[in-house]
Amino acid sequence: MKEIIKNEVYKLSNTYGLKKLTMSTLASSLKMSKKTIYGYFESKDELINEALDDYIKKNYDSLDYELNESISIVEQLKIVCFLFIPRPYDFYENNIKEIELYYPDKHLELQKLTKYKTEKLISIYTKGIELGIFESNINPITIAFISQSFLKMALNEDMLDMNGSKIPLFESFYEILLYGCIKR
Repeated sequence: MKEIIKNEVYKLSNTYGLKKLTMSTLASSLKMSKKTIYGYFESKDELINEALDDYIKKNYDSLDYELNESISIVEQLKIVCFLFIPRPYDFYENNIKEIELYYPDKHLELQKLTKYKTEKLISIYTKGIELGIFESNINPITIAFISQSFLKMALNEDMLDMNGSKIPLFESFYEILLYGCIKR
């Protein structure tokens, strides 16, 4: 039940924000009483803190799982680039200012997550250079910046070609990115 409540926080915070989201709104959306929610969480702050902890943990876990399942250094580079910004991104984008303002310790944890992803990217890229796969003259921090910028744009817009068909942005982006990174 706690997971259901926290998932509803993610969903409703995109509309209300974290601070304006009330326990009454949450209870109404879940079709339960506030008393039921308070049976799982002592306060709204405890609920939001737990939801943010879970959000951050899921982002770490997702990256680590995907990297452990990958079969090549090139695949690892794609994964770390694709997962560079937190997921779901709309929750992050809609709430990051409030998290920074009202939950500074969680904001610091999100910054640590970004640092962790940057370190993973640098490690993967360095290993790829050592293996003779990646170009040594490309700064991996630049790759992180390009990936982050692209993902922010791509996750917010549907790009269509001249015929109105959805363009496979992610596949095209990673082909371009890898073309520049892979030694020829």
